[in-house]
Amino acid sequence: MQAEMVPGPLPLGVAVIDQSVALFGQIFPRVANKHRLQMVEHFSECLRHAKSARQEAVQMNVFTALLGGLRGLAEAKSGFGQEDVRKAAAALIISCLTSGNPILRCAAGESLGRMAQVVGDPRFTADMAQTSFDRLKSARDVASRTGHSLALGCLHRYVGGLGSSQHLNTSVSILLALAQDASSPVVQVWALHALALIADSGGPMFRGYVEPALSLTLKLLLTVPQSHVDVHQCIGKVLSALITTVGPELQG
Repeated sequence: MQAEMVPGPLPLGVAVIDQSVALFGQIFPRVANKHRLQMVEHFSECLRHAKSARQEAVQMNVFTALLGGLRGLAEAKSGFGQEDVRKAAAALIISCLTSGNPILRCAAGESLGRMAQVVGDPRFTADMAQTSFDRLKSARDVASRTGHSLALGCLHRYVGGLGSSQHLNTSVSILLALAQDASSPVVQVWALHALALIADSGGPMFRGYVEPALSLTLKLLLTVPQSHVDVHQCIGKVLSALITTVGPELQG
């Protein structure tokens, strides 16, 4: 009976793709700039020409490989590459922040944070943050509002305070507003999750935002219906991050 429950090996085609994705994470940090550019441009072409039935599978493989490469670059501390590689990769990532697939939006947000960490250029990070600021101020669709909210959270998670209190202030202000959008619990969930990431990584810089964040969580606990379980779970994440930031002082 136990033997029947042991899963069999993956189909050969799937196993080869999985190993190729893992191998890419090892190769990408070790190749020359021109080859990095070729790889990123090849990924963009693959996504453009993928048929609708295969598109999401191709996107998932591309972003899994890209995240592996970015993690390898972070570990090697070798930098991302020249300006042409940065632009190509940033365009690829930003295009998927508004994907209809929430898993791809998560992967794109994580990739953007990792890329900012690897690039290590405050100007690049500020440009990426400003892109999300602009989209969040004007966008009304759920995909844009959730994807760019997470992008801000991931940028702060991997780059700290973004080197500027102004960026921190703008990020927190936008996310506090989105978290109060009672018309869209999904937007509230992503905004609260991003806010928790910022609070968790902000350290002393976040102390000035503890009071408005705490007021928000108390307000949401009283107003959000109990049936919206995901929102309440994210409220808990924000409270946990605030406790980590403030420590025993929160008792007061």
